[in-house]
Amino acid sequence: MTQEKQYKLFKLVNGDEIICTLDGNFDINNLNNIITIVDPIEIKLIRTSRGMGVYESYNLQPWLKYITQTEYRIMLNSIIAIVDLGEIEKKSYIDYLNLMNKKHEDEDQPNELIKETQNQGSGTQKAPAKMML
Repeated sequence: MTQEKQYKLFKLVNGDEIICTLDGNFDINNLNNIITIVDPIEIKLIRTSRGMGVYESYNLQPWLKYITQTEYRIMLNSIIAIVDLGEIEKKSYIDYLNLMNKKHEDEDQPNELIKETQNQGSGTQKAPAKMML
C-alpha cells in the first residue's frame, strides 16, 4: 500500500519559509533529528507601496537557487514550525513545480531554428545564439 505524499510549510529558525513534499511515511515522532524534504520552494513576501497603502504579495522561488537536486536533509532543530498546506496553497505549489519542470524540459530541447541553420552547412550563415529565459 502506497501512502499519499504530504505537503507541508516549514518555518525555519533563519526566517525562511519553505513549502515542500514529504513522503507518506513522515511521522514527526519517528525521526532521528533529521528530516528529508523534497522539492523545497521558498516563499518570499513582497511589499509594495501604492499611494497611501502598502500591498503585500508572495513570490515562490527555489529554496537553494543554484542546486539542481530535489531532495534535502535538514536538522529538526532548525525548524520552528511544520504546518499542513491548505488546498489552495497545495495547488499553487504543484502548479509551480509543474511550471519549473516544463521550463527545464524546454531548456533541454534544442531550438529547431538553431538545428535548421546548423544543418544548412553554409559557411556564410551563423547559428543564432540560444536565448535563456
